[in-house]
Amino acid sequence: MQRRLKIGVLFSRVRVEEKWIFGTLEKRGIDYDRLDDRLIHFDLNDPTLWQQYDAVLEHKSTLGSVQHSVFYIQEYIEKPGRDIRAIVIGDCVLTAMYRKSEHSL
Repeated sequence: MQRRLKIGVLFSRVRVEEKWIFGTLEKRGIDYDRLDDRLIHFDLNDPTLWQQYDAVLEHKSTLGSVQHSVFYIQEYIEKPGRDIRAIVIGDCVLTAMYRKSEHSL
């Protein structure tokens, strides 16, 4: 039997867009939690809270700037002193980079 997805939906106030997201998740039978971004934080040293989610959704495109329309989603991987990033569309890797730094996140 396939495991059900669990989604976290970040919000600061429930606007019509969030209502659409919640309604669609409910209609599709997807388990989700409403996460008030004023009350929640994800601690990288204690991943217990955020590891319960298959995805967390950052609804920010209404903030206005074109930069707010770009979304980066990544799985956290322990990588002391280095950072590997790849831009992927579909099954195609467009570009990738490898960085070394004591502060790579």
